Amino acid sequence: MPPLFTVFIPNYNYSKFIGEAIQSVLNQTIYDPHKVEIVIVDDGSGDDSPLVVNRFKGNLHYVYKKKENISASWYTAITLARGKYFCILDSDDYWAVNKLEEVEKAISSDPVLIYHSFIRFSDLNGQKMEDRVLPFCGDLSRIEWRGHRLMFRCVASSMMVIKTEIMLKIGPVPTIPVLANRSPDGFYFFGAAAFGKVVAIDKTLSFYRLHGTNVYYFVRSEIKDEINVSLKAVLAKLYTSVGLESNVCKDIFAFIDYYLLIGGRSMKPFPDCICENLRFLRDFEQNKSLSYKSIKFLTCFLNKGAIKDVRSFMRL
Repeated sequence: MPPLFTVFIPNYNYSKFIGEAIQSVLNQTIYDPHKVEIVIVDDGSGDDSPLVVNRFKGNLHYVYKKKENISASWYTAITLARGKYFCILDSDDYWAVNKLEEVEKAISSDPVLIYHSFIRFSDLNGQKMEDRVLPFCGDLSRIEWRGHRLMFRCVASSMMVIKTEIMLKIGPVPTIPVLANRSPDGFYFFGAAAFGKVVAIDKTLSFYRLHGTNVYYFVRSEIKDEINVSLKAVLAKLYTSVGLESNVCKDIFAFIDYYLLIGGRSMKPFPDCICENLRFLRDFEQNKSLSYKSIKFLTCFLNKGAIKDVRSFMRL
């Protein structure tokens, strides 16, 4: 019988972190080697990663390949995966011990995509920030997306679980360098959202480490803008191929603008007043069709502290 979960750990020169990532999978409350397989794809590391990985036992498969890009590692793992659900754990992150237990509960409704809250923590200055989602269960290929797209600040690989068959349907990340090297998680996350039911778990189940050499977090804003343009271009083709309605595509693209606008820019959490304003914006947009440009404008100024109260600013 195939395992329920394939845990994919991509790695490149993270020997000082990957041991903690692997151990966090083995420490899962429901861990069973017949239920959970680990697939590590190493993109040509030149450090001690092979030595670290080979210390671990269990249902673990280690693939060492020549240096390409992170997206090639993702697709290698996807084609090797035997589990029904494909879980991503970056080699510099780790999971809470109950991560798979909570995901197993969530998959009872047969979703194509599951994600959850997580904590960003910094090895540089010791700061922590929690990125929370709001509980949600629905089909983002239909109207539910409109009220959902302001519910969390960014997409991170280690918060995602996707049906393996959906990953295979989506296929490899297109060979656009900035996308292939920086954002396979965004491609698969927003790609999977077009295929059916999505569940968000409002629990902190993973820990995202900031250490100065992260693939995405510390890149320049102009590179993030290039990722934005490339991501929307390739998703437009995917959405057309699955018959997603154009108005839903616009909603998803507006959310991509949103999470790239404010995601990954600061370790400082939103004050409560800003969270209240964002919730108000979400509800107002859902009921009054606030334009996407307005959402981006107001969010940007909220994040910078230039606007304190959206209701007063909009003269409501």
